[in-house]
Amino acid sequence: MADKKVTELAVVTELTGLETLYVVQGGVDKQVSMSLVRSGLTTTAISEGSNQYFTDERAQDAVGAALVNTDSVTLAYDDATPSITAAVAVQQSITAPAGGIKLSGDETSPSASKYYGTDDVGTKGFHALPTTTLASIAALRLLTGAAAGQTADVTSYYAVDTPDGGGGAFKWSAESTATDDAGTIIKPTAVSGAGRWLRIWSGAVNVRWFGAKGDGTTDDTTAVHAAIATVVASPGFGGKVVFPTGNFRVTSGYTHTSAKVDVVLEGEVCGRENDTGQGSQVTLDNADIASFFYDTGTVNQFLQVRNITFKCAQSVPGRDFFVFRSNHKASFNLVNFENVERPFVFKVGSYFQNNDYTNIQFRGTSGTFHSETSTLIGTLMYLNNVNHESGCPNNTTEKVVCDLRGIRLIQATNFLLEGALPSSGWTILRLNGGGGTWEREFAFESNGYHSEWSGANVPTYALDMENCRAVFSQGTMGASASSPMKLSNSTLTLIGSSFTGDSTEIADYFSLDASQSRVILRDCAVRQLSGVGAAEPRITFENCGNNRSGGAGDAGLVSTILSNTQSTLMWRWNGGFSDPKVGTVSASGSTSVIPSLDASYGRKWVVTPNGQVVTFQATTQARGFLKQGDMFWITGHVTFPTFTSGTFILYFVEAGATSGAAAGFTTDYSAQTLRFAFPIRITAALTDTSTVGLYLTLLSGAGVSGTLDVHSIGLYSGNSAPQGEFPAYPATIITYNSAAPTVGEWAQGDIVYNNAPAASGTIGWVCTTAGTPGTWKTFGAISA
Repeated sequence: MADKKVTELAVVTELTGLETLYVVQGGVDKQVSMSLVRSGLTTTAISEGSNQYFTDERAQDAVGAALVNTDSVTLAYDDATPSITAAVAVQQSITAPAGGIKLSGDETSPSASKYYGTDDVGTKGFHALPTTTLASIAALRLLTGAAAGQTADVTSYYAVDTPDGGGGAFKWSAESTATDDAGTIIKPTAVSGAGRWLRIWSGAVNVRWFGAKGDGTTDDTTAVHAAIATVVASPGFGGKVVFPTGNFRVTSGYTHTSAKVDVVLEGEVCGRENDTGQGSQVTLDNADIASFFYDTGTVNQFLQVRNITFKCAQSVPGRDFFVFRSNHKASFNLVNFENVERPFVFKVGSYFQNNDYTNIQFRGTSGTFHSETSTLIGTLMYLNNVNHESGCPNNTTEKVVCDLRGIRLIQATNFLLEGALPSSGWTILRLNGGGGTWEREFAFESNGYHSEWSGANVPTYALDMENCRAVFSQGTMGASASSPMKLSNSTLTLIGSSFTGDSTEIADYFSLDASQSRVILRDCAVRQLSGVGAAEPRITFENCGNNRSGGAGDAGLVSTILSNTQSTLMWRWNGGFSDPKVGTVSASGSTSVIPSLDASYGRKWVVTPNGQVVTFQATTQARGFLKQGDMFWITGHVTFPTFTSGTFILYFVEAGATSGAAAGFTTDYSAQTLRFAFPIRITAALTDTSTVGLYLTLLSGAGVSGTLDVHSIGLYSGNSAPQGEFPAYPATIITYNSAAPTVGEWAQGDIVYNNAPAASGTIGWVCTTAGTPGTWKTFGAISA
């Protein structure tokens, strides 16, 4: 039996039901019929490599005679074999019925990384593209991909015996024209147009992918910058750059230029001090003072840094490392700085809402935080376990260890600044609110602060505060008479601190401006030898332990509780006449000011306006109670007259002259009753006879009717708001005057003592019938 076969039908393996085969010849589609019909003989199935059997020799000859060549198909008949061969010139496309063309091993959606054919064990179907294994990225550059989706495994970045962490899996993209970044995109050397090897990755980017060696010698700048640029350019909002164990040397800085794209720099572990063999380290090696490591640029971003030690290869005083000059957020955790002159630098124009720094170490010869402006640069900064335990770079223009100016609120826990200074004239911690309005007072709050400096160079100031307030709880301030804490227009509260190291007067620990600053010592241990410090009006003691021992005249240990917060009453109106020897009242521009009864409040001074003019003044002499820098309280209880325009201004009086406005009361207070207490800081130099007090007047007043009723007035010295400053008067009062009342309303039983008694005179007068002024009788005759 002779066999007949048809072969070489390209890759088509089964053509049952096929209607049309298209081929291309000379750029023109040709249609080839797949049915061979001659002398009543029909071939119904044509399969690659399959056989069609005919038992009749005549039928074989008939078939051979029926074969006709076309432009697309060449048919050859071999009677000796016998066989028929059909060669299709070119296959372009196939159209088929709805059932489609079935291929052996077909899948619903074969991936782009698969090919159709016979694998190495003879199985026909779809199979994964073969993977090429290469030793290095350089070898990958020499390889051009054969098919889309082809993969290559690269063992290392460099051709080394031990994998260096820079290798990885790559996939061939025949269409890609992306720029070669030497890490995630590799352009083969032989390719001039499209075609790239693309790294298969997700999540973090490793600096070793881009050729960083981390040996402390090789310049890894290009690789580090390329890694950061890759996450910046990745879809979304940025990503993470990993610094594995090693010392990555960079010679220039990276400037961020993409807005709202976040960057995370993360090491594997933060190494120990001066440990070159462990941990993730980055060393800046550039002697130019303009060099830096990372600059936020002028765009918004979020920078996170974790588990890395940063170093500088040489000392360049004044050189910046992390530079913030835009709207940003920063979060640093488990980060060390060794021999870094200015680790964190905040430029003019930078601003953040919430920055946090946790587990930060400044070692070797390093700076810390360096604000270059006292204007607003941040809302909230959180410091937790931040330690400076090193020397300081010998900066000649900026002699501040830690400069935190311009930050609205700083919260610090376990904050340590200690070491040795390279020269004199240094300040350890500087805080400055920039003169902001009182609604946004700048504040520093610390729980656990320690400052200690050794060596020949003593700080000029242990703390320098201006236009802000600070609270240090359980802190060691490192201050002394030669290194005081300087305050300008600021309030400092120290809780649980100790000032018992030597015999320094407590006042000598502070350098205070003339009048606007205040120190509050709460639950502190202090050592007083002469008591001068306790008399300093700008220092308040609250429940402080006052310890004396070993001084001249001391008999052993004396321990007392010191507190000077209670305010002292200097003068208060007693409901009757004012005693000119103690305090005086007046009403310039008004018709009268007289004492009277009040149905609601017992007693009052009645001030009758003179047209639209209403004034009232109450003063007393300092008499040793007050001096420059002291706190002074004005209290009062008044009912305003009716007025349709203008403002009542309450001035305070010092050294006999109005010195400033304590408050203003608009027409909202017309015919209203008000109680008030205002603190005043004495700024003028006072003598015992200098007068202090209040002056209340209506400015630009109109529509005035009724009276100004003053129910009580009190003047106090001291730091605390007075208690019980609004007295309730008894049914009868005792007052002093040189004669019986002729004006005002008085109650039966009121007594006026004679403040100018004389021989043959009387001790005083008593009201026997209530009225205006009522009936008064003398009592207590004085002998001649």
